[in-house]
Amino acid sequence: MLRLLCRGRYERPRPGLVGWRFEDFDDIKRVLARLFCGQNAMYDRLALPEEINERIAQEIGQLIESTFQ
Repeated sequence: MLRLLCRGRYERPRPGLVGWRFEDFDDIKRVLARLFCGQNAMYDRLALPEEINERIAQEIGQLIESTFQ
């Protein structure tokens, strides 16, 4: 999803391996903040439990963290 929403380019570090390099890490932070704000607004509008919203946000955060390690 982040590759679709943030600027970057494909890289081939070695034959048979393709990666993606983001142009600007601040761009990623802005997009993530916008997405989390949208998630919070959706949960508020639909009156969904805050606990579920927090759990999903934590899981997404862990996924993103593991991606950039």
